[in-house]
Amino acid sequence: ELILKRVLRCPELKELYVLDPTAIPYIQSNFQTQARISHIADTFPPNPSRAERVAEIKMDLKILPGRKVFTLLGVLEERKGPLELLQSVQYLPSEVASKITLLLLGYTPDYFASKLNAAVEVAKRKSELQLIYRNQFIQGTDVQNYFAASDVILTTYKGHMGSSLALIRAAVEQKPILSSNYGTLGEIVCKMRLGETVDSNDPKSIAEGITRMVAKSTYFDAEQAKQLASDNSCEQLGRDLKRLLDFCKH
Repeated sequence: ELILKRVLRCPELKELYVLDPTAIPYIQSNFQTQARISHIADTFPPNPSRAERVAEIKMDLKILPGRKVFTLLGVLEERKGPLELLQSVQYLPSEVASKITLLLLGYTPDYFASKLNAAVEVAKRKSELQLIYRNQFIQGTDVQNYFAASDVILTTYKGHMGSSLALIRAAVEQKPILSSNYGTLGEIVCKMRLGETVDSNDPKSIAEGITRMVAKSTYFDAEQAKQLASDNSCEQLGRDLKRLLDFCKH
């Protein structure tokens, strides 16, 4: 905050762009500045999901019918919280475990692979649960299809201060999120009512969050999700950059 305070007092500063929309009212209320505080879109290449590819993915993964698919997707390393997620399985009631598929999908670094494999084997002992782990790289052009193939997106990262494109990808597909209650991730999910937040360091808290989402007691605001997707679209980024270029010309 000290650095931000000094930057905002700079008389040459006319506009500050931020990726986190929830930071704008906080900055405006707590810092003295003449600069305009604006959101700039955080987006990804436009590769929309395709129904036929989504069907292929579900068939390839052999997802059991009638299961709610909880997906952790990306580089599966320790900071993403896969170990705590897998440990949470032991706290799931049998009637909840029997209704879900837990999908861990993404490249696992060599240093972490043996530890993650061991945790997967322990979690698989929960017989009612369908657990699918794939150590593979997902092409960027295919990522959105995996979001579309899921029912709940997991962002139960550990100590992650910032946001994640996973929130925007999920919003595009109208998928609720089970997120860490920490940092910007937790703030956005909570304020925009995009799903549930939990203590991602506590496996029992994660299990409770999964249980709430299986029971459909979570509050998901579809309109807020649409707004998040719109505010961070490629089209919006184009408008933001054009406005920035126009400002620089003057």
